[in-house]
Amino acid sequence: MDAHIIADAEEHGNERAAIYHFEGLIPYQEAEKRGLLESEQHRISCQIRFACALSKADRDSYWQLVERRDGKAYMEKLRELALIHWNEKRGKSKTDQA
Repeated sequence: MDAHIIADAEEHGNERAAIYHFEGLIPYQEAEKRGLLESEQHRISCQIRFACALSKADRDSYWQLVERRDGKAYMEKLRELALIHWNEKRGKSKTDQA
């Protein structure tokens, strides 16, 4: 994974943790867990939106990149989530897949 992507995800998680801690009056360790979880969810949703915006050929190349970088299981999970997102955008259910 690119260093700037990791840094952005860490920064986002730290920001969320600080907000939770400051506004929620919860212990920092709990706020940090929530911030990191949100950051990971944010990263996944960004990857899904990015993949859905690509052409079919570019998307296939992207899945290969994700598999090399993050492993086959992660790529398959992300691809399944992207398909669900794509079908929801188009008004189809998961069973309507082509």
